[in-house]
Amino acid sequence: MWTRGGFTIVHKRLEVGTFTIVDRLRSHATHVELGAHELSMLLEGIDATRARIAPRWSPPSVAIAPQT
Repeated sequence: MWTRGGFTIVHKRLEVGTFTIVDRLRSHATHVELGAHELSMLLEGIDATRARIAPRWSPPSVAIAPQT
């Protein structure tokens, strides 16, 4: 993972079980890129395929009235 200070290497060894790999991983893939939130969920054992992201608030679009 790249951070402002350089690369961060994350290593976690499983005693039992497996990681839930993201759905975009293909059998012929040599690597997969994860966002920080995906990596965090993976390391915590959260199934990312069943997780849902809550919608974020965004300001309502306002039509700008022409000035006369």
